Amino acid sequence: MGEWLDFTDEVVTVNGKGEEIKREKVTNRGYKYFFSKKTFLEMISIPSGQYLIGAPKSELGWKLSQSPQSPVNIQAFCLSRYPITQRQWREVAKLEPVNIELNPYPAHFEGYDRPVEQINWWEAVEFCDRLSRLTGLNYRLPAEKEWEYACRGGYINPFSLWPDNFHGFSQLFRGGLGLWRQSVQLWSLWGRSTRMRSQGNHTGRNVCRR
Repeated sequence: MGEWLDFTDEVVTVNGKGEEIKREKVTNRGYKYFFSKKTFLEMISIPSGQYLIGAPKSELGWKLSQSPQSPVNIQAFCLSRYPITQRQWREVAKLEPVNIELNPYPAHFEGYDRPVEQINWWEAVEFCDRLSRLTGLNYRLPAEKEWEYACRGGYINPFSLWPDNFHGFSQLFRGGLGLWRQSVQLWSLWGRSTRMRSQGNHTGRNVCRR
């Protein structure tokens, strides 16, 4: 079972020296699904909008794959508030398979509240398919443009990927849309890439870029 509710978070902006220059509270609508009393999945509602996907050549660490920048329109959708934890994964791994079996312990750094980090694209899709069957809702991997749009949370400034430490999920990073640590430390699996333009499937379906 689940319920809709409001999530209130605090977003801090710092300059290149790590000095705080802005602090603000944001409230976002979301959905909380309970597997059990101790295990639940929180989803944040991402509003529709438009932004520039990619990065300019002037940005530090720029790569050719990030160009050219282009405007994209995003329809409203929901995204997990946190990276999927090992506790959540194990609940779904117990369910009857849709297409493939799931390893209930797919992590090198074990811990109930640490993210899963030893899965492939097909296993991530199976996780979503099982959730869809369980809840009657449509769960899927986000498209690359949806993931970037949500993680930026309305901001256009670059984000740092460091320091290189491991915190499970914590209050170390939050985006403007109430997403915690979605843009740092872990490789991400996308459902579709908008950068598949010149060759192959132009919609970028079934492409895992990271």
